[in-house]
Amino acid sequence: MQKEQRQNRILALISERRIKKQDELAALLSAEGHAVTQSSVSRDLIELGIVKVKGHYATPSDRKSTRLNSSHEWISRM
Repeated sequence: MQKEQRQNRILALISERRIKKQDELAALLSAEGHAVTQSSVSRDLIELGIVKVKGHYATPSDRKSTRLNSSHEWISRM
């Protein structure tokens, strides 16, 4: 699997599911027939700017909407 294809699939999986561990993500990719290691997944997450938010991985766009939703909820309670 090419790096760009693998990274696109990682973005899709993280958007579709709440993935908590790199091993879990590697297993999902492997189940789809992609040869990956935890190390390659780790590098991809760093390159894509993916971090953990509330215990699961989130894409940069997911983090923005989480912040916006939190702000909106706070303002709504006022």
